[in-house]
Amino acid sequence: MLKWFLTGPDKPRIQDKAVVKKMYHTARIQAVTAMILGYGMYYVMRMTLGVAKKPMLEDGFTPTELGMMGAGMLVAIAIGKCANGFIADHCNIKKIVPLGLLGAAIVNAILGMSNTTWVFIVLWAVNGVFQSMGSAPCIVSLAQWFAKSQLATYYGVFSIAHYVGEGATYLGTSMIIVALGWHAAFFVPGVACIVLAFIM
Repeated sequence: MLKWFLTGPDKPRIQDKAVVKKMYHTARIQAVTAMILGYGMYYVMRMTLGVAKKPMLEDGFTPTELGMMGAGMLVAIAIGKCANGFIADHCNIKKIVPLGLLGAAIVNAILGMSNTTWVFIVLWAVNGVFQSMGSAPCIVSLAQWFAKSQLATYYGVFSIAHYVGEGATYLGTSMIIVALGWHAAFFVPGVACIVLAFIM
């Protein structure tokens, strides 16, 4: 089963330089676009708790409980980023990045149907594990697609993802909370990101 994560055998080289040039240019644009949109949505799956905390407090959660949720996620992300840095050097990034988004999206969708504190504490930490599958693999992908002389430029372009995600969270998630309540702020983006993960 773990072989599914590997990059697989090399394919024969394409000899037509014109075809290579066209495919290479298209593939690089697709890779950066997918990373910006995909990793941006990682942030939507990560920041919902911060936007929804006021209505959650009004619904019976305590500040201590919300703090435990946030701390659990941060610890999981810190450990996971270290581990996934090693894993990303050996795995097929086209599989690991969407899988992380899929896992985070499923967790968010489940949390959208829960009111139980311990479920939130455990699953928000699990969300952190999935969150850690985005950053390091994306950086490896940038290094594979771009020369050292271009790497800082395209890392800057990729960094737009953070702000795409934050903007979508602060605007979109808050609108969902106003219209449908805080449960929907977890559930609706979770379902949308499940679809996006398969597209990625």
